[in-house]
Amino acid sequence: MKNGIFYLTALMVCALGMTACADGKSGEGVRQEGSGQELPETVLVEEPQEAESGQEGTVQTQEETAPETDSVQTQEETVPETDSVQTQEETVPETDSVQTQEETAPETEVIRTDSGLTVRFDEAEQNYEAEDGTVLLTVQTRFPVVTIPGREQAAEAINRYVRSGQAFQSESPTGPPVEETLSWAEEDYKTRGKDMWPAAYLLYEGYWPGRLDENVVSFGLESYSYMGGAHPNMVVHGFVFDTQTGEKLSFADVVEDVDAASEAVVRFLLEETAKLDESVENGSIFFDGYEETLQSYPKEDKWYLGEDGFHIFIDTYEIAPYVAGNFDFVIPYGEADFLREKFKKEGMDD
Repeated sequence: MKNGIFYLTALMVCALGMTACADGKSGEGVRQEGSGQELPETVLVEEPQEAESGQEGTVQTQEETAPETDSVQTQEETVPETDSVQTQEETVPETDSVQTQEETAPETEVIRTDSGLTVRFDEAEQNYEAEDGTVLLTVQTRFPVVTIPGREQAAEAINRYVRSGQAFQSESPTGPPVEETLSWAEEDYKTRGKDMWPAAYLLYEGYWPGRLDENVVSFGLESYSYMGGAHPNMVVHGFVFDTQTGEKLSFADVVEDVDAASEAVVRFLLEETAKLDESVENGSIFFDGYEETLQSYPKEDKWYLGEDGFHIFIDTYEIAPYVAGNFDFVIPYGEADFLREKFKKEGMDD
């Protein structure tokens, strides 16, 4: 019985051995699939390969290095385009250039008094061109802007007045209207042609400061026009305003007695023109009968209160030929007894 069992056992061992030999000839791959211990090693080898080539591995790599994300963050930190826009908004060469001419260029022509009164002069220029680009007409203006601390309404009234008679409008007494002057220039250009065009027509109206203090804000106004002739034409006006109210003052507002003051002004003019004649060797520089013309002075808007005295303006051709130009006669405050005490220079600090 034992021999039978041993025999059976031997047969089984032999059978198992033959099977193992057959398996050895079939390769390690089969043996790995049949081996529970080697399978984890196989999985470990395949998973890293899938991680390197798989989508999850790529995303993880991007999240770790994140070149695009870093690039975006860098753009958000530096933002070159945004900074460029902001820089343009801050510098804006073309726009600032315009604001600098209107606001900062007149800074050299800003007057500030001890009382805080400020006058800024704004300048502007406009050109009118023919179809071929030739400038036919240039219009230039220089207007004051008054600021009076604590008396804003008075300053507004002054500013409104000086701008109400804008230069060279249809009812402006200082020069021909722009539309009419441009029409003349266009016709003249057609007649002469580009080669014979001498120069652009010019209209200029500009204020200059007179007396600026607690009692008076005054300006002189020069109106200049050239329209292709032998010489330009010019007229001068004067304007005086009450600093407290902004009201434009007339001759009667600033003198004690109109008749006495007028006589004093005419007497002064006769004396000064006589002195000028005496300085001329050959004849008079004035028209015959000019003394009669002087009897109508001072005319409204042909005088003003300056820093040095009472000014009287007489335009070209009024009492003398063009070559003599305009006249600006000044009666010093010490001699202008006809003025009210408020408007005398000596009494302005009272």
